Amino acid sequence: MRRISLAKAGRVDPVEIWGGGNEDTAFGLGSFVHHIGRALAWDAASVRGVRPSTGFEAIAHEIPYDRADTIYERNGVVISSFPAIHGLSGAVGYAISYAGRKVVFSGGTRPCRHVDETAAGADLLIHECFQSPAVFARATGLPLETAVNLTRLAHTVPEQMGRILERTQPRMGALWHLDLTPGTDAVFDEVGASYQGPVTVTQDFTVFNVTEEAVVVRQATVNDAAPPMHGPSHSDPSPEPMPAPPAWWADALLYI
Repeated sequence: MRRISLAKAGRVDPVEIWGGGNEDTAFGLGSFVHHIGRALAWDAASVRGVRPSTGFEAIAHEIPYDRADTIYERNGVVISSFPAIHGLSGAVGYAISYAGRKVVFSGGTRPCRHVDETAAGADLLIHECFQSPAVFARATGLPLETAVNLTRLAHTVPEQMGRILERTQPRMGALWHLDLTPGTDAVFDEVGASYQGPVTVTQDFTVFNVTEEAVVVRQATVNDAAPPMHGPSHSDPSPEPMPAPPAWWADALLYI
């Protein structure tokens, strides 16, 4: 739905999406984007003649899932991807470099050497960190064995997170994918057993200001009902001709 909402909020250029492929093309990003487009076809078609249709389009860029690669270089921004281990082939993480600064995002992953190699000395490492199996089991009522399978076999848990941060030594560590169940405070104790550097927990609208002097974390204040704002575009923003209304509408409409 994000494709549609952003188009209705003013985007007129196609949105570009980068993500991993897979040995089976049905599981790759290209298939996902195609089928999302089909699922949202009614909504996109319903605004013809009212809004530009170009903003509803999506362009998929499938990237390697089994090796590191540079996937984006524009306006001084360089983004590279690297493999992650999370369920099936296709999970990837990203490193963003700009103006001498480097931010690494692990994506969903178990502890993985590709993250270690990429994140060493980064300004900011945003790494997934799930609850420990014991905390997760108590919070959800699941058997401990099930909690172990759900956490350690697909995610990174706090004691592992501490060792990753100790090895990579980022200026700031940030935990995401953390379910804030009762017992969350224990995460810092478990991470702190191996790592004593700065670390924070992220949530929606967490913002990082990364400069040479400092890495500052804060929460953004947003307008949840902002009006559409049409900015500069690389596309023709002219709406398509509006289709003729169905004949049966004439007898059904109350007001014109």
